Amino acid sequence: MSLENERLQTAAAQNRDEVLVTAQRITIGSTSATLGSRLATALASDLTSVMIVPESAGDDIRMNIGSAASAATARVPAAGVLIPTTKTLADTIHLYSSGTVYATILSFGPRN
Repeated sequence: MSLENERLQTAAAQNRDEVLVTAQRITIGSTSATLGSRLATALASDLTSVMIVPESAGDDIRMNIGSAASAATARVPAAGVLIPTTKTLADTIHLYSSGTVYATILSFGPRN
């Protein structure tokens, strides 16, 4: 099983009341920008959580909620970070990297 599949299964197992809604690959660069502005498809209005997974374990991705991310803000762990959130709050997550890197953004919503 690939590391990416393990990450996806771990995220899904953490909350059985959620289902994966979208998985998108994004580019992160040296200009801080919100998660919403980096996505090709907007987050769902009934979003319950979002997971940010760096493409490579050595990628230095920084995040901040509510204001710009920089080299001084929280680092996204190599295994990714699962953030229980609403769409409104998720749209204020800023991402930054000193170079061009990639991440997968998984968005989850309620099981219907």
